Amino acid sequence: MRLSRHLSAAGQSYRVEFVPDDIVEVAAPSTVSAFRRQRPRRFQGLIQTLWTHRSLIATRQNRCLDSVVLFAFVLAEVLGPLIRGVGYLIIVVGVVIGLINPWFAVTYFGLIVCVGLILSWLGVYREVWGHQRYETPDKVLSLFGSGIVENVGFRQWKTLIAWQGFYRYILREPQVS
Repeated sequence: MRLSRHLSAAGQSYRVEFVPDDIVEVAAPSTVSAFRRQRPRRFQGLIQTLWTHRSLIATRQNRCLDSVVLFAFVLAEVLGPLIRGVGYLIIVVGVVIGLINPWFAVTYFGLIVCVGLILSWLGVYREVWGHQRYETPDKVLSLFGSGIVENVGFRQWKTLIAWQGFYRYILREPQVS
């Protein structure tokens, strides 16, 4: 983002391309506890980075497509988990105080999970058949299974963790490991 901002301000043309091959390996946390500590830091860092480079979203020097992509990134990656968390809270409180029918809440949650699952599986389809990286059926099935796990429980947990990162950002807590 810093390079994009610099090149845009200098009036230099540049092009960002997607390369599907691995360029760098990321060491994933080895325990759930380490993952739980890492994710709020990453979300906090994401907000800090986007805020620092917010001028890229609406500047004359920046290309229109870049502005649209960055705006969509802010909506999906920052506001998405925060809005999702508020939605979960409203549904739970609504059921508890009797404003929302519990069956409606279960059906609504099921619909959310199904839409997320379809999107996850479309991503798997694109990866498997578009880039042909996974040859064996067991690897493909494990990816489809991961889509189920990601949408039932894990996404809700990540939403809570995003709220923790947002809270830390608002309080300006340092990113400690």
